[in-house]
Amino acid sequence: MKKIVFVCSFFFINMYVLAQDVKLNEFFNNLVEKNTKTAFDILTKNSSFSETELGKKETEKVIEAFINIKKAFGETAGFSPFKTDSINDKLKIIYYFTYHKYSPILWQIMMYKNPENNWILINIQLKFDLTEPFIKNKK
Repeated sequence: MKKIVFVCSFFFINMYVLAQDVKLNEFFNNLVEKNTKTAFDILTKNSSFSETELGKKETEKVIEAFINIKKAFGETAGFSPFKTDSINDKLKIIYYFTYHKYSPILWQIMMYKNPENNWILINIQLKFDLTEPFIKNKK
């Protein structure tokens, strides 16, 4: 009986991780398709970034930063996941690269599994210093 409970728990944990991956892939696919507003609506759904005035202002700042990145480095041509740091079962930091004509950009996305078991965005950063994640891994 314990074996079945473990398998079921593993299955449900993986379903939540899968939902988070689908959300992020949908976000980045929309960036590639030049649907910036739709992309950020997907990423920020059910989070303070879409449901509070302060969060909406922060989302606008990130969108503006991304638009400036596109002006400087070109449109988003593609993306790929880089790594995930699991802080615990409720917090993850996920790194993705987006690829542009002149440079890749590293996205650092912190997700939180809220009490309703939904993964929501709690922090996002765009990084130009691409050495940071590689230096941390050299320990």
